[in-house]
Amino acid sequence: MLRSLVGSEMCKETDIIASTHLDLQKETQLEEVEVINKTFTELYKDCSKPIFLLGDMNAEPNSETIQMLKTCWDVLSVEGNTYSSHNPNKCIDFILQLKNGVKCEVIESKVPTVFHTGDVTQASDHLPIYVDVKIQKINISFTEQTLSPARYCRGERFSPPIGKNGRYIGNSYK
Repeated sequence: MLRSLVGSEMCKETDIIASTHLDLQKETQLEEVEVINKTFTELYKDCSKPIFLLGDMNAEPNSETIQMLKTCWDVLSVEGNTYSSHNPNKCIDFILQLKNGVKCEVIESKVPTVFHTGDVTQASDHLPIYVDVKIQKINISFTEQTLSPARYCRGERFSPPIGKNGRYIGNSYK
């Protein structure tokens, strides 16, 4: 049912970033958004860090798909035309933040069209979009046990593998 959804928990940055690429068909998009909204709300509604969702929604700002996303997410990105990169005339790419009470201030949001090097039309059929946000400071104090961001948000406690130098020795962090 869900075309694709990839998440990444950034321990040092204390945020969660997920990326998706919704289907082209409206009916399927609505099913996908239902799964996304339910999953992220259940997992992170009480989380004290920001949760971001970004990607190609294949839907324009006033569509039913985006309106359904807005029930659980705030749109942070500018409504700029990102598709196609050769002739941008549709706004279908978005950066959103889960409505979990964490405040972020949007400093800037753009759809870059001028680049110093390279040809964006060769890299993708979409123009890039970015948002510069200021995230409220999150005060997390750890005792003898260290938590991963997801487990911290879910209130769990565990001890990760720590090397002799006191650093996490998992695959993602150094």
